[in-house]
Amino acid sequence: MKIVLILGIIFAVGITVVFLSMSFTHNNEPKGEGVSSGGNRTPEQFFRDGGRSYVFIEPDTLTTNATIGSTVQVPLTLTHETSANPLPIVTVHYVGIQGMFTINGYGEIDPNSIVKPSTDQISLLAGESKKVVLNFSIPQDWPKSVVNGTIPFSVLFLDSDNRDPKDFVTNPALVQIHIVG
Repeated sequence: MKIVLILGIIFAVGITVVFLSMSFTHNNEPKGEGVSSGGNRTPEQFFRDGGRSYVFIEPDTLTTNATIGSTVQVPLTLTHETSANPLPIVTVHYVGIQGMFTINGYGEIDPNSIVKPSTDQISLLAGESKKVVLNFSIPQDWPKSVVNGTIPFSVLFLDSDNRDPKDFVTNPALVQIHIVG
């Protein structure tokens, strides 16, 4: 199931990026400390390679509708998935949204200025899941040209303890905000 979900997310990101290349331009990467993500590997692949713990991050819904000037909440579930020899507890911290974009006729947007997490750091015991809510505040002065557009956000949580990435990783989570009006 998770392989299908990850492949679906990769496919959705590809299609969305093609759409957004017509309307938005992406620029920078977020600054943060921690161990880099698991990339495109599923937890099963990571464990086959000898990994111990993987925090799998997924939104409750892939796409959330929002209107210009509104604030919407996007719940994420963080699950500490484990191998046969897991780390007993892991702590991850919210790094932010990867990248920046430009709205034609408006200017450059740092998505981290419009997204705030309900918590900046979270600890998970082996096998435990917890929720984090991201609050997306869509600026009132965004142009009407973004209506009916879908903006992808790559959400990053990283290892707070800087463990060896052979032992512990996280995955970036795709969240999409569809501007409906």
